[in-house]
Amino acid sequence: MKPSWKRKLYHETCYNKPMIFSPLEQFKVNKLINLNLGFVDLSLTNGALSLLIFLGLVFLLQFFLTEKDNFSNRSWFFLWAQVYKLVLSLIVDNAGKKGLVYFPLVLTLFLAILLLNLIGAVPYSFTITAHASLTFSISFSIWLGTVLLALQLHGLNFFSMFLPANTPNALILLLVFVELGSYLIKPFSLGIRLAANLTAGHLLLNLGASFLYFLLGTKFVVIAWLPFGLLVVFTCLELAVAFIQAYVFSLLSVMYINEALDLH
Repeated sequence: MKPSWKRKLYHETCYNKPMIFSPLEQFKVNKLINLNLGFVDLSLTNGALSLLIFLGLVFLLQFFLTEKDNFSNRSWFFLWAQVYKLVLSLIVDNAGKKGLVYFPLVLTLFLAILLLNLIGAVPYSFTITAHASLTFSISFSIWLGTVLLALQLHGLNFFSMFLPANTPNALILLLVFVELGSYLIKPFSLGIRLAANLTAGHLLLNLGASFLYFLLGTKFVVIAWLPFGLLVVFTCLELAVAFIQAYVFSLLSVMYINEALDLH
């Protein structure tokens, strides 16, 4: 008969196996409030909660922009002026003055993606921009809008952009397929780029925090300062990525608009 301590160890090994959490669990959509009516599911998920928080921040931002006393605040005005100038220069540099008519769209797009990225950077929050379903929906809407804009402005001449000038007859069919394929893949690359970068950054933070937590419970706690320092650097980098990805998404959207305006 096995000694009691061996029986206890065997039982814990076989029946009480420790749970192993995947870093991808932070991106799982979970129901917070179950409200399934049968024909329609109105349950509140962590993704929907993130969108509600986003809408709350939008209304708060609108309040600061419409209140005269708040807008006259020098620090708040300086911050808003920098965002305004950034988006304005982005449009002028890549689409010219003719693209200024789309300034409200690009500004809204930049602020929306930036706010959603920053919400996802808050601990225990949900990173909704790490889901390709949302980012692709936004990118596909932008791309489809540019296609309809080009058709409205240029009509059937829109299809001339798929055939470069002075193309040899032998290469016409091949180049048309290549240009058409590269044009159709734009919404996928635009949406997946945003989701992939946010996912990679959050996975890196999760793994770094898990490694630090592991070291704090071992005899190697004296070297925990090293992963802690790296975790601080990764956190700052992730905040920078949140801004950069919002800028890149807006930049590519402006380039697509310019392409629709000039057909090149």
